[in-house]
Amino acid sequence: MIGLLGAKIWKENGVDLGKPVNLVPVSAGIIIGIGNVSLQFSEGFVLSGIALGTIVTVGVYHLANALAPKEFKDDSGGAVLIVDEPGIWTDGDNDPAAR
Repeated sequence: MIGLLGAKIWKENGVDLGKPVNLVPVSAGIIIGIGNVSLQFSEGFVLSGIALGTIVTVGVYHLANALAPKEFKDDSGGAVLIVDEPGIWTDGDNDPAAR
């Protein structure tokens, strides 16, 4: 449920998960948050679940933006899904609006 709520928030805010710089931190955070991973710092202080997933997502996102090559940060259009009648779209069509 928490993972779906996070996905809803990212979708509403237009996060492009087609960019590796966005996808990798989000994936790591969801896996950590849903998988209930724990990180124990001392006898009385443990980070786990959603708290750890959030910290990892924010930290890895900023680290990825600092270290990623330019092509991973460019607005590449993300994943493209074309829904059309069968046989209308061909690989030679560059501008479907011109049809």
